[in-house]
Amino acid sequence: STARLVLRNEGPAGFYGGVSTTMAGQALIKGMLFFVYDLTKSWLVGQPWACSSVCSIGGALPLFPSLAIAAAISGAAASFVCTPVERIKCVMQASEKGAYASPTACIGRVIEEDGVSGLLGRGLLVTLFREIPSYVGYLLGYEFMKSFLIDTGAVPLAVVPIIGGAFAGVMSWVPVYPIDVVKTNIQAKEGGETETPFEVAVQLFKTGGVMVFWDGLSSKVLRAVVNHAVTFLVFEALCDAYKLNFMVI
Repeated sequence: STARLVLRNEGPAGFYGGVSTTMAGQALIKGMLFFVYDLTKSWLVGQPWACSSVCSIGGALPLFPSLAIAAAISGAAASFVCTPVERIKCVMQASEKGAYASPTACIGRVIEEDGVSGLLGRGLLVTLFREIPSYVGYLLGYEFMKSFLIDTGAVPLAVVPIIGGAFAGVMSWVPVYPIDVVKTNIQAKEGGETETPFEVAVQLFKTGGVMVFWDGLSSKVLRAVVNHAVTFLVFEALCDAYKLNFMVI
């Protein structure tokens, strides 16, 4: 019904509104994520207390905990890029059509009303709460699925990034979706005053019950499956093209 409403009111172009801003923001976020993850993972896995495979011999730290630590650190780093990007996205999406001529105009208005801290910091805490577990599930999900598919030979190698990316997308959203609902409500509000994540969660619960925290999950997961399947397909292709060895257990 939502898709029909968008199509009727805005036409096919409505499905692509703000796509350039979203793509630019995601490029920054994913660039930070993959860079910090690979850097941290390479250091952790190279330590004498880390195994080279998923094992636990002689008290050595299994590889997956090392990867989880690297994923958590990279998720935290990505949060500092994600917060201002999603702040602008949330404000623009919550505003009436045509309220802002461009993302730049929205940035200017947010800084004018809330200051630089309102742009860079509003929603940072709840973004950290979302991004850290989300990217642990995302990156470990991809690592696990990629390793499983390669080891079993279940599918051709060319298909591995697609299936692995789709699985990673699901793993990144389902566990943390209620946190994202709270974060979006915090960042969509304009003005200097803001409530704590707990206060926002309580208000949402009072107005919509438990299910308000899962509203829109199906569409988000569907998008994540397609989005991250393509993300990892392109990323692995770039790694192959530049002879980079990324995410190999």
